[in-house]
Amino acid sequence: INIATFNIQSGREPRAGAKRRMENINKLKTTMASLYDEDLHVIGIQEARTPWGVRDSKQDDDAHCANANSYHVISSGHKGYNYGCELHVFTSKPYGKSGKKELFFKPDQFIVIEKDPRLLIIRVNAPGFNQVLAVAHAPHSKALEAEKTSYWKKLTEATEKHQLSIILFDANARTGNVTSTAIGDQ
Repeated sequence: INIATFNIQSGREPRAGAKRRMENINKLKTTMASLYDEDLHVIGIQEARTPWGVRDSKQDDDAHCANANSYHVISSGHKGYNYGCELHVFTSKPYGKSGKKELFFKPDQFIVIEKDPRLLIIRVNAPGFNQVLAVAHAPHSKALEAEKTSYWKKLTEATEKHQLSIILFDANARTGNVTSTAIGDQ
């Protein structure tokens, strides 16, 4: 199973002017199309800035999730059009095999067990892939110390409570000065 995480930085900014809003939406579509082309089964997105459960504006505002380019998309929601975590799950390509039978992810195999604009925790009950994953976005180093302490405490408690096995994370932390295929230069 191929998994990646990515901070999109400006998914949608509804308060921006129409031209800026379209630029952001086009940037998001282009970025997501590039990620979809990378043969990924699961993608964690930070700073998506999308409402709870909604990816496609054609969906009802109270919809739990939407499909985008054969991906099942689950959103944590945003806070004042900031933050927001999403999980994108490829549903039209097999993630594995059981004997000769190809295995495909199905939307009902992904159950949200906790959500807020900086943390989305999902239990996956799929054949051969029973995991608890999180999409997480830590506060920036310039955030108030109380905010950072509260976030890390919440993440630690959630990790223990739900026994997280995979965290798709923007930790807002330095990884050192070595750049590789897994670590970018930022």
